Amino acid sequence: MANRLNYNDLLKYMEIVLDMEKNVYVELKSWQDLQGQMSRLGMPRKYNKPVRYSTTNLFLRFLASFFGGAIVGFIAVFVLIVGACTVGHIAQTDLPTPKTAITVGVITWIIVIIIAMRSAIMEKNYEKNRYSTELNDYNTNLSNDNARVQRELAQKQYLQTQADTLAAMWRTSKEKLDKMYSYDILEEKYRNIVAVASIYEYLKHERTRSLQRVGSDEGAYNIFESEVRLNKIITNTDIIIQKLDVVIENQRELANTMRNAQNSINNLVTSTNNMSARIQSGMNRLNASVELSNYQQQQTNNELRYMNMMNTLHFYS
Repeated sequence: MANRLNYNDLLKYMEIVLDMEKNVYVELKSWQDLQGQMSRLGMPRKYNKPVRYSTTNLFLRFLASFFGGAIVGFIAVFVLIVGACTVGHIAQTDLPTPKTAITVGVITWIIVIIIAMRSAIMEKNYEKNRYSTELNDYNTNLSNDNARVQRELAQKQYLQTQADTLAAMWRTSKEKLDKMYSYDILEEKYRNIVAVASIYEYLKHERTRSLQRVGSDEGAYNIFESEVRLNKIITNTDIIIQKLDVVIENQRELANTMRNAQNSINNLVTSTNNMSARIQSGMNRLNASVELSNYQQQQTNNELRYMNMMNTLHFYS
């Protein structure tokens, strides 16, 4: 059927299909971007609850002080007696009585216990204050995070309504594009944005005036297949977005289309995010994104115009 379209009608058809392919791409990618953002919203953070200081530690510290003090006291008595014996032997003085040595040992023991217990009590007080401070911080963080989650859930709800709108637009645009392809003007193999943009470029710059070979005219299909084999064009849209400076050398129409598509995606997503930010900041406005509303109206008008244009092509009239 394509061969029954004259050059001007074929060029117009390819221009329409390319724009519709771009719109399908924009709506799908915008929807995916919003889905990715929503997946990160409303997720509570994990905070570790502080551990209370155990009184068992104080009891163990007491036992350690008790027995440790006893050992230190015993050592003190032993050192006192041995030292006194040594000094007394040399100086020919009287040795201290056992009662005196034991008294010194007990005093030493008590001093060690007091010092250790004081240290344990100070540590307990420190840990008590630490626990109180950390518990207060924990409760504050938990409260703030719960408030954030509630705000983000409202924001997520808004984004979901916009994503649903984009999904509905994508389904409608895809149906209209499939309807445009159903005229069987373009072979099924070439019904994608890369091939459509390339073929449109060949026709627009008159490298060919038909899809298939006609006499000395090589035809758009053959040119496209040749350039694919020679790696002159990139067919992966994700790579194309990353390498627009490379694509533009051999695929100018595709580069322009993808650049315009990316701009539309950025505008749609940014506008939607700006509206959702108003909700997160406490402004309960669930109005649709202005950019999305304008885009939707424009696409509806364009799609109607495209279908009417197809109906006026002389072959289908």
